[in-house]
Amino acid sequence: MKFNNLLKIGKICSIYGYLGWFKIISFTHIFKNIFKYLPWIIFIDKFKVILNIEKWKNYKNNLFLVKFSDINKQKTALKFINYFIFTYNFCSDINKKFFYLKDLIKYKVYSFYNNIYLGYINYFIRISKDYYLMIINKEDLLNKLVIPFIYKKFIINIDFIKYIVYINWVDIN
Repeated sequence: MKFNNLLKIGKICSIYGYLGWFKIISFTHIFKNIFKYLPWIIFIDKFKVILNIEKWKNYKNNLFLVKFSDINKQKTALKFINYFIFTYNFCSDINKKFFYLKDLIKYKVYSFYNNIYLGYINYFIRISKDYYLMIINKEDLLNKLVIPFIYKKFIINIDFIKYIVYINWVDIN
Protein backbone atom coordinates (compact mmCIF):
# COMPACT_ATOMS: atom_id res chain seq x y z
CA MET A 1 0.00 0.00 0.00
CA LYS A 2 1.42 3.39 -0.99
CA PHE A 3 0.57 6.31 1.27
CA ASN A 4 3.07 8.84 -0.13
CA ASN A 5 0.38 10.76 -2.08
CA LEU A 6 -2.10 10.61 0.77
CA LEU A 7 -2.61 12.88 3.75
CA LYS A 8 -3.86 11.46 7.05
CA ILE A 9 -6.65 13.78 8.22
CA GLY A 10 -8.53 11.84 10.87
CA LYS A 11 -9.65 8.57 12.36
CA ILE A 12 -12.89 6.67 12.80
CA CYS A 13 -13.05 6.19 16.58
CA SER A 14 -16.29 4.37 17.25
CA ILE A 15 -19.89 3.98 16.23
CA TYR A 16 -22.57 6.25 17.64
CA GLY A 17 -26.00 4.74 17.98
CA TYR A 18 -27.58 2.04 15.87
CA LEU A 19 -28.13 3.74 12.52
CA GLY A 20 -24.61 3.89 11.11
CA TRP A 21 -23.28 7.10 12.68
CA PHE A 22 -19.59 7.32 13.63
CA LYS A 23 -17.44 9.36 15.99
CA ILE A 24 -14.63 10.86 13.92
CA ILE A 25 -11.53 12.57 15.31
CA SER A 26 -10.08 15.35 13.16
CA PHE A 27 -6.31 15.81 12.80
CA THR A 28 -6.65 19.09 10.89
CA HIS A 29 -5.46 22.33 12.50
CA ILE A 30 -8.95 23.84 12.33
CA PHE A 31 -10.91 20.75 13.25
CA LYS A 32 -13.98 21.28 11.05
CA ASN A 33 -11.75 21.75 7.99
CA ILE A 34 -11.59 17.98 7.76
CA PHE A 35 -14.81 18.29 5.76
CA LYS A 36 -13.11 20.47 3.13
CA TYR A 37 -10.73 17.70 2.08
CA LEU A 38 -12.56 15.08 0.09
CA PRO A 39 -12.71 12.29 -0.81
CA TRP A 40 -12.21 10.44 2.45
CA ILE A 41 -10.37 7.18 1.97
CA ILE A 42 -9.74 4.26 4.32
CA PHE A 43 -7.92 1.02 3.67
CA ILE A 44 -9.52 -2.23 4.82
CA ASP A 45 -7.44 -5.35 4.19
CA LYS A 46 -5.37 -3.54 1.50
CA PHE A 47 -8.54 -2.43 -0.30
CA LYS A 48 -9.24 1.25 -0.79
CA VAL A 49 -12.70 2.33 0.38
CA ILE A 50 -14.00 5.80 -0.46
CA LEU A 51 -16.42 7.14 2.14
CA ASN A 52 -19.23 9.43 1.03
CA ILE A 53 -20.42 11.79 3.75
CA GLU A 54 -24.19 12.03 3.99
CA LYS A 55 -24.41 14.22 7.13
CA TRP A 56 -22.18 15.47 9.90
CA LYS A 57 -22.46 17.50 13.09
CA ASN A 58 -20.22 18.76 15.88
CA TYR A 59 -19.82 16.54 18.89
CA LYS A 60 -16.97 17.61 21.24
CA ASN A 61 -13.68 19.48 20.68
CA ASN A 62 -12.10 17.76 17.67
CA LEU A 63 -14.76 15.01 17.50
CA PHE A 64 -17.59 14.95 14.99
CA LEU A 65 -20.54 12.68 14.34
CA VAL A 66 -20.61 11.54 10.73
CA LYS A 67 -23.14 9.54 8.76
CA PHE A 68 -21.80 7.87 5.60
CA SER A 69 -23.98 6.93 2.65
CA ASP A 70 -24.97 3.25 2.44
CA ILE A 71 -24.02 2.42 6.06
CA ASN A 72 -27.29 2.11 7.94
CA LYS A 73 -26.79 -0.73 10.40
CA GLN A 74 -24.65 -1.17 13.47
CA LYS A 75 -23.35 -4.54 12.26
CA THR A 76 -22.02 -2.98 9.05
CA ALA A 77 -20.68 0.08 10.90
CA LEU A 78 -18.58 -2.06 13.27
CA LYS A 79 -16.35 -3.05 10.32
CA PHE A 80 -15.17 0.57 9.89
CA ILE A 81 -13.94 1.32 13.43
CA ASN A 82 -10.30 2.30 14.16
CA TYR A 83 -9.28 3.10 10.59
CA PHE A 84 -7.35 6.24 9.69
CA ILE A 85 -8.96 8.59 7.19
CA PHE A 86 -6.83 9.77 4.27
CA THR A 87 -7.33 12.14 1.36
CA TYR A 88 -5.42 12.81 -1.88
CA ASN A 89 -4.64 16.41 -1.08
CA PHE A 90 -1.04 17.53 -0.99
CA CYS A 91 0.32 20.06 1.47
CA SER A 92 3.20 22.47 1.58
CA ASP A 93 4.83 24.99 3.91
CA ILE A 94 5.82 28.43 2.69
CA ASN A 95 7.24 30.79 5.30
CA LYS A 96 5.85 28.54 8.04
CA LYS A 97 2.36 29.18 6.62
CA PHE A 98 0.72 25.78 6.23
CA PHE A 99 -1.68 25.31 3.33
CA TYR A 100 -2.87 22.59 1.01
CA LEU A 101 -1.69 22.62 -2.59
CA LYS A 102 -5.23 21.85 -3.71
CA ASP A 103 -6.23 25.26 -2.31
CA LEU A 104 -4.10 26.90 -5.02
CA ILE A 105 -6.05 25.30 -7.88
CA LYS A 106 -7.76 28.02 -9.95
CA TYR A 107 -5.41 30.70 -8.58
CA LYS A 108 -4.37 33.17 -11.29
CA VAL A 109 -0.70 33.09 -12.25
CA TYR A 110 1.25 36.22 -13.15
CA SER A 111 4.85 36.89 -14.08
CA PHE A 112 6.43 38.66 -11.12
CA TYR A 113 8.67 40.83 -13.29
CA ASN A 114 6.29 42.22 -15.89
CA ASN A 115 2.89 41.41 -14.31
CA ILE A 116 1.68 39.51 -17.39
CA TYR A 117 -1.21 37.12 -16.84
CA LEU A 118 -0.02 33.61 -17.73
CA GLY A 119 -3.11 31.59 -16.86
CA TYR A 120 -4.46 29.71 -13.88
CA ILE A 121 -3.33 26.66 -11.93
CA ASN A 122 -5.29 23.73 -13.30
CA TYR A 123 -3.69 20.93 -11.26
CA PHE A 124 -0.45 19.67 -9.73
CA ILE A 125 1.63 16.70 -10.73
CA ARG A 126 4.25 14.94 -8.67
CA ILE A 127 7.45 13.65 -10.23
CA SER A 128 9.72 11.87 -7.81
CA LYS A 129 9.62 14.07 -4.69
CA ASP A 130 8.81 17.36 -6.43
CA TYR A 131 5.52 19.00 -7.33
CA TYR A 132 4.85 20.94 -10.52
CA LEU A 133 2.12 23.45 -11.32
CA MET A 134 0.18 22.87 -14.52
CA ILE A 135 -0.81 26.32 -15.74
CA ILE A 136 -3.43 26.78 -18.46
CA ASN A 137 -4.45 29.99 -20.19
CA LYS A 138 -8.13 30.09 -21.25
CA GLU A 139 -7.23 32.05 -24.38
CA ASP A 140 -4.58 29.54 -25.51
CA LEU A 141 -5.57 26.07 -24.27
CA LEU A 142 -2.86 24.35 -26.31
CA ASN A 143 -0.07 26.23 -24.55
CA LYS A 144 0.47 24.89 -21.06
CA LEU A 145 3.19 25.90 -18.64
CA VAL A 146 4.77 23.44 -16.24
CA ILE A 147 6.51 25.22 -13.36
CA PRO A 148 8.37 23.50 -10.50
CA PHE A 149 6.87 24.31 -7.11
CA ILE A 150 10.09 25.68 -5.61
CA TYR A 151 9.61 28.74 -3.43
CA LYS A 152 11.85 31.78 -4.05
CA LYS A 153 13.33 30.19 -7.17
CA PHE A 154 10.20 29.78 -9.32
CA ILE A 155 7.35 30.72 -6.97
CA ILE A 156 8.09 34.30 -5.90
CA ASN A 157 4.94 35.08 -3.92
CA ILE A 158 1.47 33.73 -3.15
CA ASP A 159 -1.31 36.21 -2.44
CA PHE A 160 -3.91 34.27 -0.47
CA ILE A 161 -6.30 37.24 -0.43
CA LYS A 162 -6.34 38.00 -4.17
CA TYR A 163 -5.83 34.32 -5.17
CA ILE A 164 -2.73 35.05 -7.22
CA VAL A 165 0.60 33.23 -7.58
CA TYR A 166 3.55 35.26 -8.85
CA ILE A 167 6.22 33.24 -10.59
CA ASN A 168 9.74 33.85 -11.86
CA TRP A 169 8.86 33.96 -15.54
CA VAL A 170 9.83 36.33 -18.30
CA ASP A 171 7.71 36.06 -21.44
CA ILE A 172 9.96 36.36 -24.49
CA ASN A 173 7.13 36.96 -27.01
